[in-house]
Amino acid sequence: NALAARLVNTYVEIATGDRLREQVMNELGLEREPGVEVEPVPETELLRITASDPDPAVAQTVANLLARMMIENSLEFYGGAAPTARELLEIQLAEAQTNLDNAVAAYDMALRSSRVETVDVQGTPVPEGYLDYLQAQVTLRQQIYADVLERYENARYNESLRANAITIVEEAYLPTSPASPKKALNLLFGLVGGLGVGAVLAFLLETLDTSIRSTEEVQTTVPLPLLGQIPEAPRGLPFRSAPSPLFPESGYPFLADVY
Repeated sequence: NALAARLVNTYVEIATGDRLREQVMNELGLEREPGVEVEPVPETELLRITASDPDPAVAQTVANLLARMMIENSLEFYGGAAPTARELLEIQLAEAQTNLDNAVAAYDMALRSSRVETVDVQGTPVPEGYLDYLQAQVTLRQQIYADVLERYENARYNESLRANAITIVEEAYLPTSPASPKKALNLLFGLVGGLGVGAVLAFLLETLDTSIRSTEEVQTTVPLPLLGQIPEAPRGLPFRSAPSPLFPESGYPFLADVY
């Protein structure tokens, strides 16, 4: 699980890096950098590559091309330019094979010499215990070769797994409708936002307004008895001034305040 999580995060960083973006632009001859988003699918080992462009065909091509490039370069991305573990172990395996062959050859030569005249090819007697020493060397070289061979096979198997660990499950389809703007969602957000702003403005206006518009507000605001009330004239009727009892000839309207 930890290895899978690390690989997924590694491929996310690779896919969103400048190197692959430049390769995609050069491959398709694009003048502008395509919009690309790569995100892991929760509870899976899948990656979702999303490409955006005003041209739907370009968006589809970019997404599919980016996925193919990740597959083609996955082993190189994982191991880098340095020799891989398999390549290093392959060199060690060849050296272990050479050492084993030399040890076996030396033991066989000494064994043949001891059986004929207990001397080696130069006529020098074979020292006592020398055959045991050569046999121990052969056994040691065999163990070293077996250990390197096992590690080499494991590295080759792991490298094969990594080379085939990423593949395309589902290619990008040609989009038939733009991803943005989302008119219905924007309209809903605008409606909700407008109602919220309207409610806030209404509350502020009501709070900041100090006008008195009703008898109840007068009685609540001023701690004095109410002696009289001027009725509201119907709207739309022409205003005519009544003659004043004190100055009937003037015809001018007079205002009287009652406190």
